[in-house]
Amino acid sequence: MTAQLGLLITPTCAFWPTDAKMPTPDDSFPETIVLQSELDAMTPYEQGWAAGTGLPNTSLIAVDNESVHGVFPYGTEEVDRPVIDFLLGGDRPAQTVVAAGKPLPLERTTYESWTPLDGNAEHATETPSFTDPTIPAETGVLREQGSRSG
Repeated sequence: MTAQLGLLITPTCAFWPTDAKMPTPDDSFPETIVLQSELDAMTPYEQGWAAGTGLPNTSLIAVDNESVHGVFPYGTEEVDRPVIDFLLGGDRPAQTVVAAGKPLPLERTTYESWTPLDGNAEHATETPSFTDPTIPAETGVLREQGSRSG
């Protein structure tokens, strides 16, 4: 340790090369649902997307234009219903779900805050584009929990 840059006071992580490898998950991987908000500051979107789409027996629920870290319970049918059904013994969603984010407090509309997500929960372009904050989001219709429409 050194006093340079405060490293004497601040603990640091150490990184070194290793030959250890992660096991490759197979079909015995447990049934799993990954919930990921698009703008989560704690878990980068790309990490949640990779886990939700890359692991066997796993489904992804992506919440577009949302930044909260704890996405469940969220208060919408598109996010909460598949999770509740799964936890009560039902099937997990068969495909990726892209759910609309809720408006900010005191707002009635959700606005696009980054590059829109497509049906596979991927960003429409490789290069992020920050959109006009006055343009409503393109994600599907937001339904509050308890209001069923069909």
